[in-house]
Amino acid sequence: MEIEIPYETARSRHPAEVLEIMAKLRKGTSKHKNATPEQLTWKYFWCVSIGHAGPKSQEIQASLMGKIGRWVGVDSNRNFGIPPEIASWAKERQKDKEAAEIEKAAFEALPEGEKARQRKELIDTFRAGGGIIITIGRQ
Repeated sequence: MEIEIPYETARSRHPAEVLEIMAKLRKGTSKHKNATPEQLTWKYFWCVSIGHAGPKSQEIQASLMGKIGRWVGVDSNRNFGIPPEIASWAKERQKDKEAAEIEKAAFEALPEGEKARQRKELIDTFRAGGGIIITIGRQ
């Protein structure tokens, strides 16, 4: 995933990585090789990595990315921690996950007739939106 950040943020938090990306640009054959750092679009490029122990051993890995035209440069240092922009995104997703778990528990507590009515209502809503077909439950 990517989160765009201003150049000033990239420069102040990660000066070595900015220099590395600019050096890669200068050494390459891009028509933008003489661009200034301010002309690049700066982003955090990140993912959730799942370790050998399975889904319980997840960690966020982030890199700094500079982009101009079709040229993209990514730093080689993935050890600068989790930037606050990514941390806030992760906290929001955790809140969403917790809310979904509460909603699922409430749904599971409903009588079968009410569950069937809510499933039908959802399916009808999706079908009205342009042909999405969803299978809920086992067939």
